Amino acid sequence: MELNFIGYLVTQKSFYTGLFKAGVISATIFLIAVSQIAHFVTPVEKNAQELKFTVEKEMQEQFDSFEELPCSLEMKKYIECRLAKFQSNSAVDALKLMEAIKNVTWGISFICFLLSLISFILVNYREFRADET
Repeated sequence: MELNFIGYLVTQKSFYTGLFKAGVISATIFLIAVSQIAHFVTPVEKNAQELKFTVEKEMQEQFDSFEELPCSLEMKKYIECRLAKFQSNSAVDALKLMEAIKNVTWGISFICFLLSLISFILVNYREFRADET
């Protein structure tokens, strides 16, 4: 009985239109999340780089990454050094969040669009078969 209900549900026009709408909503959530996180990450990363350059200028040494910055209490630019590391970590965490949101929303969108397509084909096949008889 459950399979008959699922078969009936899948072959309804409202099923595939609802799935298509869910896919569009999920894709929209992805685009909004990406734009908001990118809006946050860009200035934070820029400011972190500026602080890193300030510390490098004081130390007269270049560092390839934020992890290599030796922030010691004896430094004149200790606060800038720690703040650069913190902001860099914040930007990295925001990018990880964006990656997770992207994976979830694209997965949901893909599944909804795929099921919507299958249901669309089944509905039209069922109507075609009904017209033949």
